[in-house]
Amino acid sequence: MTWDQVDATVLKQLYYEENLPDSLIAERFGVSKREVTKKRRQYDIGLRQRSVEKALAELPSLSRVTAQQLLPLFDEEERKLHNQLSRERLLCPERIDALAKAFTNFAFRLGPVEDMHAAGQLSQEDMKALNTYMVNHVAWILEHALNGDWFLLEELLHRLAPYAGQWDPAQPELVAEP
Repeated sequence: MTWDQVDATVLKQLYYEENLPDSLIAERFGVSKREVTKKRRQYDIGLRQRSVEKALAELPSLSRVTAQQLLPLFDEEERKLHNQLSRERLLCPERIDALAKAFTNFAFRLGPVEDMHAAGQLSQEDMKALNTYMVNHVAWILEHALNGDWFLLEELLHRLAPYAGQWDPAQPELVAEP
């Protein structure tokens, strides 16, 4: 196997399972220690990341830990790195469906609409139609944002914002963390 063939899985095996430092990995593949360190960082392979992964895997109760609770454990540079990695994991076409459903649940379903449904004001068919409509429209917005169609989204803002002119101002600070 050559250094170019070493992917994240192989590098994790060498670094985590075999406990090899960068210098010995470099020696094994005939590359510099700097190249190994660079590839480890590229794949987010490090001792702190491993500790977090192990803790989350071994303690199911930690799966309920929120980002707001976890991030203070990291210094500013680590927070930026984790934020960037989260961005990369989220901003891909494969995640649009899951994001649209999560956003719809958070912004729409888990509020007054659910109370109306529970009180019998909305039927199961109504809820299905509303959920489908919301998920599709949120997915549309996400897809265009992911594709960088900012002109189209700005046009949507200019065209539709006036219809909400009498609405109360948005107050995101009043939203409880999910």
